[in-house]
Amino acid sequence: MNISRILTELQAERERIEKAIAAIQALEKDSAATTTAKPTVQKAKAPARKRRLSAEGRKRIAEAARRRWAAVHKAAAKSAGNKGKSA
Repeated sequence: MNISRILTELQAERERIEKAIAAIQALEKDSAATTTAKPTVQKAKAPARKRRLSAEGRKRIAEAARRRWAAVHKAAAKSAGNKGKSA
């Protein structure tokens, strides 16, 4: 093995690495200059409250559902009665 060749290659690699480090440090300085504000720490969100429905609210919803279904059944019965008749 040629030691001087290995040494030359290692020195060339070290130069490439130093250039890459310098470029990254320059990017870091540029980004630090543009963002002067400190990063904010996000607080943990409080667990969502479970929404509860009062007995009165449940009753109103049930009555409304019954009215809707009654209207649907009434319309279905009306259209079923008209099918057998001819005009």
